Amino acid sequence: MFYGGGFGLLGKQAVAAFSVLGFSFVVTLVIAFVIQKTIGFRLSAEKEAAGIDVVEHAEVAYDLEGSLHAPGTGPTPEAVIAAAERLTAKAAP
Repeated sequence: MFYGGGFGLLGKQAVAAFSVLGFSFVVTLVIAFVIQKTIGFRLSAEKEAAGIDVVEHAEVAYDLEGSLHAPGTGPTPEAVIAAAERLTAKAAP
């Protein structure tokens, strides 16, 4: 079009782009289906309610208690678990 390809080349490029889009969509759908049927995407409701960060990583993602740490340092694992337990106790009805 701009450098001599014309609309014919533009059409071929559009077909190629949409072919890649369709192929990527199908492959991603297949991968997602396999993951869902094997290990699943979601945690149990109990683990989500307890806090995914605490359950999966044994840490608190956001320091909601306001205690700051110097760069390169952090709370001990015991302090993280205690803070997470306090946060989940506040959230429980």
